[in-house]
Amino acid sequence: MRLAGRVAIVTGAAQGIGAAIAGEFAKEGAVVYAVDRSARLEATCAKICEAGGKAVSGRLDITDHA
Repeated sequence: MRLAGRVAIVTGAAQGIGAAIAGEFAKEGAVVYAVDRSARLEATCAKICEAGGKAVSGRLDITDHA
């Protein structure tokens, strides 16, 4: 799966499965927009960028309707 030139939005990206999915999308060339409500999100994005990927973080709670 090659994702160069695409954007992947990954929710729950701070840890676990979400972080792993964000990393895999980045490895395949996607620009990852990672979102989570946890402060650990910054570490996930830093790890992706250190590995040569592109990631942008956005802290938010998708369960908040406002």
